[in-house]
Amino acid sequence: MTQNIATKEETTTSFNKMLPRDVYQNITIDQSPRLLSLIDRNPYSKTYGSFLRDYWQYKTLTDFSSATCQQCVLALSCVYLLNSPLNNYFNNQKILDLIEAGINYWTLLQSKDGSFSEWFPNEHSHVATAFTSYAISETILMLKEKIKETTYENALTSLKKSGLWLSENIDTVVLNHTAGAIAALYNIYLVTGEKIYLDGYNKNLRILLNLQDKEGWFPEYRGVDPGYLGVTIDYLAKCWNKSNDDLLEKSLKKALDFLIWFYQENTHTTGGEFGNRNIKYMLPHGLLLLGNQFESARYLESNLRNSLIQKKAINPSSVDDRYFLFFHYPNYAQAALTDSPNEDFSNIRQSNFLKVFPSSGLVSCKEKNFHIITNLKKAAVIKLCTKNNNEELILNDAGYFAVLKDSNKILTSQTHSKIIKLSNEALPFTATVKTNFVEFNPTKPVSKITFILFRMFNYLVGKYPLVMNMFNHYIKKNLISQTSDNNLLVLERCILIEKNKIVIKDIIKSNVPNLKLKKLTIEPSISLMHVPSSNFFHFADISSDENFNPTNLAQIFNEKGLLGIQRIIEFSQGKADIKLVIAS
Repeated sequence: MTQNIATKEETTTSFNKMLPRDVYQNITIDQSPRLLSLIDRNPYSKTYGSFLRDYWQYKTLTDFSSATCQQCVLALSCVYLLNSPLNNYFNNQKILDLIEAGINYWTLLQSKDGSFSEWFPNEHSHVATAFTSYAISETILMLKEKIKETTYENALTSLKKSGLWLSENIDTVVLNHTAGAIAALYNIYLVTGEKIYLDGYNKNLRILLNLQDKEGWFPEYRGVDPGYLGVTIDYLAKCWNKSNDDLLEKSLKKALDFLIWFYQENTHTTGGEFGNRNIKYMLPHGLLLLGNQFESARYLESNLRNSLIQKKAINPSSVDDRYFLFFHYPNYAQAALTDSPNEDFSNIRQSNFLKVFPSSGLVSCKEKNFHIITNLKKAAVIKLCTKNNNEELILNDAGYFAVLKDSNKILTSQTHSKIIKLSNEALPFTATVKTNFVEFNPTKPVSKITFILFRMFNYLVGKYPLVMNMFNHYIKKNLISQTSDNNLLVLERCILIEKNKIVIKDIIKSNVPNLKLKKLTIEPSISLMHVPSSNFFHFADISSDENFNPTNLAQIFNEKGLLGIQRIIEFSQGKADIKLVIAS
């Protein structure tokens, strides 16, 4: 029996003929049973409506129900409204009951000051307050005529409190949180009609716009992360779709015009280790909302949609339950209800380009045979896409990792490097950076006694918001990077990019005599920052080359007291020749 198997090109062509809404509807419907397995559906349970299965089902895994999981109230509302022959839950009363249970359970998790908590009791989390307030207010706007009056009044009371809290507590460090607050506050204004929430929206928006870099990006822990920039764009798009705010429109255009240069066709993402937080996913809903206004949004959304059929994009099926509930499933469910842009996708980028962004440190260069992205302010880590004999080849350089004789670990990927030299925006392009290695101090799983003491702290001290704000700042500062200064080794890297050739020259020197290493490698893909939504598997993570990612460099360093290497990649007639040269 002959089996007809579509080629990759035929599959992609067929996929591109599908409407965006159809693609996202299929994903939403396919994942809806998973969503319903995560919510407590027992109306006699004290946790009826909780989406955190670890809390209500397993009971021993956690003693705390994260409010952020309640974002999937919005996803369930989209499933309820999704009119498709394949959707068994459309207009189903039991689903509506669960939506109301989710709303009511969210109100029970609110602190007295109006905030909500994500990771531990009395955390007073900005992101939990902002994102869940958006999700609940959006649900109220979608289903106001469907839900019971008591549920509506419960939600309204909590939304007013969270809106006041968000108006006075503004996150200036992690800007995707601020974008979520902006979307939430505008929704609360629409629900209540009260000007105080519009004032809060304007206050948050002014601060956010003042922090937007002239290059178009928004800071994430004082650096650039194209992946999280997509999240910020998504929330701002949701708000702009209702407000038509001219300031928002101009800001979104700047952000999109920056982001498009970091989409790589081979990796199917705008992110990676070259970002400050290593995020590798894209979200569709905001891009769909912006598609009629911005060609750059159509470009990104169409490429995301194309990658989904090739099963090369991080999506709701490839993330853990927590981020399935937080970001991914609600976003895809909203996309399933969103109309497609009126115009077809077109490639708005030049075939070949070199884009240098000195403020962020990012460089993106695309030629016929390759596309390379590097972050000069992050030790010039590299993501290089090319082809070798018509096979896609992805070369990742996530930085140097060294193990000392005392087993301490030092690395370059979480450093803030100094740009020594930067050529003009034309080929041949050259850049030189210098950075010290830093020591990696991984956090260990919490012991039982530590956990008990921490919970005592949560309940006794957590009722004082000012103290908890200081504590949260300390935790984030020390937990996110998990590094401390270490001046044992210094790296100087020079990158040369030509039309058909790339040269990466590294020199590692020791600042102390007779330093010996147990291990020294260039890792292809590794994320050591404590960023919960990083480290989701991406197919490019398992791509490596022994000449591009050498693992046996410690012996050479120990013999000479320093290391000098060059990696030379030459491109010719569809082939990528990779050479590793050790300096004598």
